[in-house]
Amino acid sequence: MTSAGTVSFPTRLDNTVYLKTDRLTFWLAVNNGSSAMPGLHASAVGIIYDTSAAAAFDMAEVVDRFDLAVYAEDGTVVGTHRSYRLDGGPDIDRDRVLDSTLAEIQLASNRPASSLRVATFDYGEMPEDTDFRVDPATGRAEEVAPLGV
Repeated sequence: MTSAGTVSFPTRLDNTVYLKTDRLTFWLAVNNGSSAMPGLHASAVGIIYDTSAAAAFDMAEVVDRFDLAVYAEDGTVVGTHRSYRLDGGPDIDRDRVLDSTLAEIQLASNRPASSLRVATFDYGEMPEDTDFRVDPATGRAEEVAPLGV
């Protein structure tokens, strides 16, 4: 990173991928295998630099968010996905996100597609920083106490 005052710029020596795109996806895989160990979690942090001539050195505001959870017939969450649209970005293609997320999670989980369900959540409805399941009857999230607690 090279800095000029309070503004930092990426350099070619950074462990960074440089590309031009309107989509950015992090795939994180965690497998706690229903063991007696405490739940495992994964997270990612990304920084997007606008290097165009019209760039404003400011944080873009989140103007839309789409959350979904893929779950098994018994309500066990197999995977989650969260999409953000920043100010000035294209609308979230919810159908494309849902289809691609379901396909990726089905492939990664080795479960038949017919055994998986999808619940979508409004902004702030999907639990964060806690284990949860989806009630198959209502499609609503229910917090679950971590194993061993």
